[in-house]
Amino acid sequence: MVDSPSSPDVSLRQQRLLESTRLIPWEFDLREQRFTYIGPQIEPLLGYPVEAWYEPGFWPRHIHPDDQSWAPDFCLQAARGGLDHEFEYRMLDSQGRCIWLRDLVNVVSDASGPVILQGYLLDITEEKRAQNVMESLARASSVLDTEDFLHNCVRDLARAYDAR
Repeated sequence: MVDSPSSPDVSLRQQRLLESTRLIPWEFDLREQRFTYIGPQIEPLLGYPVEAWYEPGFWPRHIHPDDQSWAPDFCLQAARGGLDHEFEYRMLDSQGRCIWLRDLVNVVSDASGPVILQGYLLDITEEKRAQNVMESLARASSVLDTEDFLHNCVRDLARAYDAR
């Protein structure tokens, strides 16, 4: 016998599926300006307890200083316009390390307008590191001296792996 979509077993199975992926599900109440849910995968990624995310202001306080000036405003403006959106920014983990995130945001509205944001966070730190290495290699490849080019390649690769 197959469980109906509304059975408790299906809900539990869906929750286990959501919370066992690299995508971190979350929900944010626009009226209260705070998270109402964040997947447990966030704790090993950033080192902060899940409960801390439910405190008002937690998210913007932990965004990288270079992104604090634009990321929350970008998200809020898109949300107020009822626009689903996606953006990338950096957060600082509990040890002060920079973690790149891609945030996929869905806006939920009622008769009064946007009320809830729901979405997924994805750690893209390794992707950003690889992108930086590729950009460095592209810059280095414009050097005419082959020996300098190879030296720069080795140096850039070593830096990328030391950053881990």
